[in-house]
Amino acid sequence: HHVSHGQGFSVIRHRRGAVDVTATWCVDPATSVKQVHLRIANRGRTTLRLRLIGVAEWIMGATRTDRGTVFTAFHREVVPPSVDTPGIAPTREVSVLTSTQRERSAGFGGGTAFLAVAGPANETEDWTCDRRECFDRQGRFVLPDRFARHAGGGLDPCAALSVFVELDAGESTDRV
Repeated sequence: HHVSHGQGFSVIRHRRGAVDVTATWCVDPATSVKQVHLRIANRGRTTLRLRLIGVAEWIMGATRTDRGTVFTAFHREVVPPSVDTPGIAPTREVSVLTSTQRERSAGFGGGTAFLAVAGPANETEDWTCDRRECFDRQGRFVLPDRFARHAGGGLDPCAALSVFVELDAGESTDRV
């Protein structure tokens, strides 16, 4: 692993087998949104099929009981081409999982948090807003082969969003 920090950003680079991964993140000073940019490169001689997964556990309050008043949802939008996102396909989809604290008196009352991924349109994706899907019967963290796409109220709120990426030999891709 190679880790470097600059003014307002951090970068981690790692190679595992034929896969080079570079993760760069920052918090946008204008929007206060944490952004993570992934560049993945296949340095091997065969096609790779990878699953990229982002998981956020929503707290949305001062106590664990505040989590019970959170409402989660999934949204998808096709975004037109932009010169502001180099390396991303000209037409892309943005998939967003949101978590809104409905109780004004609880935690971050009325606040909404989100986890999103931008990538090529028609990319295979998988998601859930129920944290319980990420744990086995003994309470150990696990990642299921597929998420069940649960959203709404009464869940143990989280955002788990994955995309499947296929990279030919020598090919690289970016996700934000």
